[in-house]
Amino acid sequence: MTLADINIEVDAGALILLPLILAIGWFAARMLGVRQTWFRTFVTGFLGWGLGVVIAGVSVGPNPGTDELVIRVLVFSVLSTMAVAIALDFIARPGAKDPYERLGRLPKLPHPIKRIRRTVAPPLRFREVLSIARRDGLLHHRFASAAGIADPEFGPRLRATLEDCGGMFIKLGQVASTRSDLLPAPVITELTQLQTAVSPAAPDEIRDVVEEELGRPVEEVFATFDWTPLAAASIGQVHRATLVTGEVVVVKVQRPDVADVVNRDTQAMLSLAGFVQRRTSIGLRADILALVGEFTDAVNAELDFTTEGQAGERIRNDRGSDEGIHIPGVHLDLCTRRLLVLEEVSGLPVSDQAALDASPVPREVLAQRLLHCFLAQILEDGVFHADPHPGNILLAEDGTLNLLDFGSTGILDPSTLEALGGLLLASTLNDPELLQRAVLAISPPPPGTDLTALEADLGRFMVMHVSGGTGFDVGMLKAMIDVLQRNHLPVPTSLTLLSRALITLDGTLRTMAPGFAFAEQAQAQAGSMIMPVADTDAVNEQLQKELLRALPSLRTLPGHAEAIGGQLRSGRLTLRTRRFADADEATFVRDLANRAMLAAVGLVGILTAAVLLLAAGSSGDTNEAATLEGIGYVGLFLGTVITMRVVALVVRDRSA
Repeated sequence: MTLADINIEVDAGALILLPLILAIGWFAARMLGVRQTWFRTFVTGFLGWGLGVVIAGVSVGPNPGTDELVIRVLVFSVLSTMAVAIALDFIARPGAKDPYERLGRLPKLPHPIKRIRRTVAPPLRFREVLSIARRDGLLHHRFASAAGIADPEFGPRLRATLEDCGGMFIKLGQVASTRSDLLPAPVITELTQLQTAVSPAAPDEIRDVVEEELGRPVEEVFATFDWTPLAAASIGQVHRATLVTGEVVVVKVQRPDVADVVNRDTQAMLSLAGFVQRRTSIGLRADILALVGEFTDAVNAELDFTTEGQAGERIRNDRGSDEGIHIPGVHLDLCTRRLLVLEEVSGLPVSDQAALDASPVPREVLAQRLLHCFLAQILEDGVFHADPHPGNILLAEDGTLNLLDFGSTGILDPSTLEALGGLLLASTLNDPELLQRAVLAISPPPPGTDLTALEADLGRFMVMHVSGGTGFDVGMLKAMIDVLQRNHLPVPTSLTLLSRALITLDGTLRTMAPGFAFAEQAQAQAGSMIMPVADTDAVNEQLQKELLRALPSLRTLPGHAEAIGGQLRSGRLTLRTRRFADADEATFVRDLANRAMLAAVGLVGILTAAVLLLAAGSSGDTNEAATLEGIGYVGLFLGTVITMRVVALVVRDRSA
């Protein structure tokens, strides 16, 4: 036999073996009742086939027949593949994404260069940020303590580091510049300078984005387009233009490849936050990782300008007529995921102290108008601007406040909105019982909750934020969220967003009017919104709504009371509880019973097969022994498959 003949046989064997391995992996997955990608199918099939060959070789005699050896290899390969699939699931990280969700689809193959670039970019970015921080002196040991942020050199070095890092780090500094609850005034002053620190993208790059989104040349939509931006931010930049219809507009264009930049900086920020969390006393004092996580989630949500345009138009319809407030109109027909066309407005950010001093409207009045607008968005409309930092609010020469950038918008569902109104009403009335009902309405405790610990936490919350009579505390929602999280209760995402928005708003109002009494002003304005005492018609209307809502229960109440009284008099009153009556609990019990039954059937099958195989070995009749052995091996195979299927389901539940 020549070398060429050997190569041909090897190639033919490989061509036969590959589909055989895939078939074994697919069949084993079907027996386990799971789904997996073709790549995972090949891996499990290959490992299972290898184990099957080894086990079959050990289990047969010295001179096995070809048919016997093939059958044993196939049987043991399938069983080994099932065991390998279960083992891979078992060692997978709990909570990992379900690996079986793409049955029948080949894995998507991204461009290799882009894939490599996206993979290596976050760690390289992390190293770059650390290098910049070290170069700017931010990593000095004296800044590693909580007292270090009060050092006069900390603010300038932090601002220089964020500015040199660019990208999302500048936006992080902009948001941090409103967090007067976390950072001292000198640091806030330094970070405020980052509001206009972003370099614009090249005009050719912006033209490419605009024409790609519009699907036609710029000149067909705009009579004029100023390629020098009015403002440049980390995600997009704003240009002045004129529509062919003659309307003057501003065009917000997303920066080219900003999605890749956001993804890269998100991973680097989370790594850096983890580093600060572990290595510094500041990280031990504040949950830096959670704060950065909230920020990166909000930035990723801002990448779709269509959502921003729809939210801006909705809030404009709700609050566009508020005194001293203007929200620019949106040309929704020209808006896309990376392009936003708005009515042009003029003004300077409310962080500009000279503009505030020159305004014909006093600072205090401006702050009151802005606070009223935001409270009305929250308590009356249920849709609110979630990022009210100074750069998103422009002060016009006539004292009008222009609200911009609705990329981060919160929505309160009716139940959360009603519970929030109850929370503010309880704060206004200093009523702990009403406050407790409102908190539990926002996040009802599931079965198994330690109600004693929850009530103790709520008691401390009431003492700190209600019983003192200090008015509406801007940290009230954050403290309530902490209570819910400590007791493992679900926290609505809108509530977390609202808490952050109120803290940002508080910083903006203090920038506009230093010493602004947020708590007292918010309590007075919110009280008139949720409890309009002077408006008798509104009160009567609310009472009628509540009466109509309770009418069905009130109508049947006398009959229920009479029936209960009769049972009490006759001594026949009984109480019954139904455990697992809930649909989810009933499903849980049914699945548990089914799996227990499957496990029992599998074990009984294995034991029965073992008995048959023992009987075959002791039988003197050759035909009878062959029959018993055949039935025993089939039973052993089926029992093992059923048992492995139960184990696979249990392991999969662990990873869900």
